[in-house]
Amino acid sequence: MGCVDVDPAARPSAAQLVGELAKLEDVARVESQKESKAANARQPAANTPGNAQRGKAA
Repeated sequence: MGCVDVDPAARPSAAQLVGELAKLEDVARVESQKESKAANARQPAANTPGNAQRGKAA
């Protein structure tokens, strides 16, 4: 965005900035959820017989 454009008329309005920030927040939330699901899929299930024998707890 051209927030620091020399020409004030070329700068975005506050409403435009809020809209862009909301979009970025949505994208970040979706990416975070994907990463969280991927990390959970890589972790072994807690309290399974194999994990209990190795001393791993939930």
